[in-house]
Amino acid sequence: MSNNKIPARAFNSTVVALLAIIAIILTGWMLKATRTVMVPLTLALFIVVLVQPVQEWLCRKLPPRLSALSIALTMVLIVAVLALGAGAVWLAVESASEKAPEYGRKLIDGWERVTEWAKERKLPVSDSADLPKLAGRAAGSWLVSAASAITGLVLVFFLALLMLIEARIWREKAAAATEGSSARRFLGAVEVICNKIRQYFYIRIVIGVASGIVAAVWLWIAGLDFIWMWGLLTFALNFIPNIGAVLSVVLPTAQALAQGGSTRILLVGCGLTAIHQFIGNYVEPRVEGKRLAISPVVIFVSVLLWGWIWGPVGTVVGVPITVTLIIVCAHVAALRPIALMLSDTADEEALDEQTGAGEEEADRRKPAA
Repeated sequence: MSNNKIPARAFNSTVVALLAIIAIILTGWMLKATRTVMVPLTLALFIVVLVQPVQEWLCRKLPPRLSALSIALTMVLIVAVLALGAGAVWLAVESASEKAPEYGRKLIDGWERVTEWAKERKLPVSDSADLPKLAGRAAGSWLVSAASAITGLVLVFFLALLMLIEARIWREKAAAATEGSSARRFLGAVEVICNKIRQYFYIRIVIGVASGIVAAVWLWIAGLDFIWMWGLLTFALNFIPNIGAVLSVVLPTAQALAQGGSTRILLVGCGLTAIHQFIGNYVEPRVEGKRLAISPVVIFVSVLLWGWIWGPVGTVVGVPITVTLIIVCAHVAALRPIALMLSDTADEEALDEQTGAGEEEADRRKPAA
């Protein structure tokens, strides 16, 4: 008589896999449903992680009775950076507004040619008279988005302020809540996560500034309009892995197409492609040095996934969140296979070195006395 029963071990593995899939789906739905709360909270947390070394340095330099002033000076630094960014945006908009009417007329003329071509073939297309209405709706939508962004930035600012004030207290609470080696492992994992996040954003800022300046200079040589705007956009898109580099080439090339001239189109398209290829394949690997390598497929999927969950903010924070997940999984024995699958290495020793899990993993592998 044949035995058709499924082995208990295989059955348990299947159940665990199905439960993990269900948990991932429910977590994604929860994060999307609570984006109004989670997005400002996550941004504030990342800001605190980035500026905390500055705050601690100020705290050491100031007299003990003025140590609380370090938080105020750190927040002033954040406001100064935001003001600098707002000024750069204003400068880009101001430079683009001078030639906006000219390009508006070109857009209407081009759309009229498209509508004539479509009407000859009896294709449905909007009339050029609808363009001002569409532009007005787009402008209204941008104004609403800008007002919402300003409100969100104020909320993020105060959340970051509260987190900086209570950072030391929460560190002490975490140490008190976990005892012995567990406390050391937990705080070690948190420190590795913070260092990796800082490394990621610092490198993105430096590479973004360099990319924006080089791209703006090249576009100026090519005779393209709005070079300030394209340089600033290149810097901003640098924070979106893979997709940002493609957009940094496609959008200025489309502008060159509208501005006219086959030589200009080739200069812009080929030149920007060469710049981003050189920076992405030569400069970044040498600047980053030893880092937590993530599979390129995982990077692309994380950008798409977090972009779907949290919108544009998700495309920026998707990779740091994925880095955090890899480090957490590497520090939990049962989740280490997930860390290996998401990383760019199949070597457990390399993963331990990158995530700071090597010491506790060595302790775990020691034979019992």
